[in-house]
Amino acid sequence: MRSPVRLLAVVSVMTVAALGTAQWLRSEAAPVKSTKIVELDCKNGYRGSAGGTYGGVSFSIACNYDRQSTVIEGVAGTDYSVRMGVETLSTAYDCFFSGSAVQVREACTKVTLIVR
Repeated sequence: MRSPVRLLAVVSVMTVAALGTAQWLRSEAAPVKSTKIVELDCKNGYRGSAGGTYGGVSFSIACNYDRQSTVIEGVAGTDYSVRMGVETLSTAYDCFFSGSAVQVREACTKVTLIVR
């Protein structure tokens, strides 16, 4: 014959174990953060700059008739929004891009932004 106290103790332990396991199963893993390289390629005769965010990380980069790059760390996700300014000796351009992609290649006239 089982005593009511013993039965209550066993049921209580099983309930606590079940709730603890359920909480553990519902918990989410931390998002994976990565590193990306941002490049800005200015063709001969063009200067440009770009600023924005990729995966929640802000960046700013500029080039002057050449190619420049920078590393951004702590990227979580693939959403991006970037504003670019481009100029030559006679003309100026203003471009805006947004989207979601693992690798980005956007061009504003002869200046190209690459995220890889």
